[in-house]
Amino acid sequence: MALATYTFASLVRRGFQPSADARTSISVQVSGQDLYTRDVDMLTAGDVTGIPAAQVIRSWPGDGAVNVEPNYLALVEFDSPDLPWLFSRPSGPDERMHPWVCLAVVDETELEEDPLSGSPLGTKISVHVDQLPDPAEAWLWAHSQFLGTDTVPGDPSRSLARLVCPRRLRAGRRYLACVLPTLASTRIAGLGEDPGDRRTSTDWAWGPGQGVVTLPVFHWSRFTTGPAGDF
Repeated sequence: MALATYTFASLVRRGFQPSADARTSISVQVSGQDLYTRDVDMLTAGDVTGIPAAQVIRSWPGDGAVNVEPNYLALVEFDSPDLPWLFSRPSGPDERMHPWVCLAVVDETELEEDPLSGSPLGTKISVHVDQLPDPAEAWLWAHSQFLGTDTVPGDPSRSLARLVCPRRLRAGRRYLACVLPTLASTRIAGLGEDPGDRRTSTDWAWGPGQGVVTLPVFHWSRFTTGPAGDF
């Protein structure tokens, strides 16, 4: 019996690429007519207010899991292989395509109150930035997986995107895993506010020394680690 072969990609992009002002040029050629070209507006990370629940195909550990082995890293998987970069555009001195979402794991063990609460558009979290990963390093913890070597498979079941949280888990702790926006524009829109002229901004949603920050939550689960790792 042949073993399955997997292909991993650090970045997947499909469709049009928006410019810095969230516009792109489209040309249409009709037989016998002049080439028709115009600029059109594109959706940006500043237009996103949530992720469809059907996009989340697996999260580990699962919600409510207990005695989870702390020697693994938490992860979440999406059906679309390009979802983490769907609203991204090159930014920074290296022009890197940073994911517009990341997975954060918050240690709730010693928190005095639930960091989750309702928002006009769903759920939000208020937590100190020390609990969150560095959004500038989110590109290190996002990738796509394909069954076989076809990186653009015709069968959607053969591909997925995965976010991994770099937080090292500890034994006997209560954790909250959340899919959060990495960009300030998505943070504003996801909380039901108008990002205005920050709609196309590539500023981070949080940074060092910021204290407590409030962010929209696009998916979450809770789990508890056990006393030790696996055998």
